[in-house]
Amino acid sequence: MKKIPVSFGFDDSCLSTYAEAFPILRENGLVGCISVVTDFVGLENRYTWENIREMADQGWEIVSHTRTHDMWDLTPEKIRHEIVESRRILNEHGYPALVFITPGGPWQSKQPEQFLPGSLLEQAVRRTYEGFINGEEHPVKLPADPYRIGRFGCECYDMEQYNRTVPEIVTEIDKAVGEGSWCHLGWHDVRGRHVETFSRVVKHLRRYLEKGTMVPATVSQAAGLENVPA
Repeated sequence: MKKIPVSFGFDDSCLSTYAEAFPILRENGLVGCISVVTDFVGLENRYTWENIREMADQGWEIVSHTRTHDMWDLTPEKIRHEIVESRRILNEHGYPALVFITPGGPWQSKQPEQFLPGSLLEQAVRRTYEGFINGEEHPVKLPADPYRIGRFGCECYDMEQYNRTVPEIVTEIDKAVGEGSWCHLGWHDVRGRHVETFSRVVKHLRRYLEKGTMVPATVSQAAGLENVPA
């Protein structure tokens, strides 16, 4: 039986990824994927390059989430700044950064044409990266198209319309297992009340891990860009 990969993604360089989520996943034999906004690193309530290194040393994947998280007015110069330069910075710190994760925001509804297939943004990402996450379609069938990686958004700060309850998240996990699909769970700032939700989700996943039904994976591994652990 083919083991189903499960991955965790953490956007926006929030310090809670290191302070809260990292210890919980480490204790349970799981790894995450941090989507780094490179200009945010080291700012207040953001993790540092030292924190990133510690997570990477424990098997976490480091990928790009732009330099500034500002996707308005995507001129060729702006696209290069956000897409190409963010990967260059990560490469200089020793991270391959195979994946680009598109920031969500009001720009997607106000300027949708800039995010369509064939747009300058997509062309730049395809030239620069081996894959990227663009959208919330979930679960992802295996083998996955590395340029259309879906995810299930579990928590997005304290915006209630984007936060999911434990039963909702558990349903998605069970659905992925039932369909034999990759399960990718997206998070932002896991602190306060969200820590309990996160812990309960991890506890549910442990049942599948202990049975050998699921296997921890990074995004690149699950998407077929690297080998998934046996």
